[in-house]
Amino acid sequence: MADLAPTSRYIVALGPIKMEIVEFTGTVTLSSGASTQTGVASGDTFKSNLASPSFALGVVNTVAEDGTDVSISGKTLTMTNTGLTDGDMRVLVFGF
Repeated sequence: MADLAPTSRYIVALGPIKMEIVEFTGTVTLSSGASTQTGVASGDTFKSNLASPSFALGVVNTVAEDGTDVSISGKTLTMTNTGLTDGDMRVLVFGF
């Protein structure tokens, strides 16, 4: 389990609700910047830039890795899927 820094990130305002698009592709850097890993693994986390993230949806590129659960605790999101190792992943986060 590692705390990751996104490869790219965008925030879009949808009226009072905001959507954050977070992408992890290729070699992913840990949030500390100390090292990297190849893709996302189950149990990896990242911190949302939204003030109050409420719902998240994770999408991976490999069929065997479908069904990734993204749980939220405060501003920390955890990606959980036993089949997820070294995968490219995009996460849509909705909140305020």
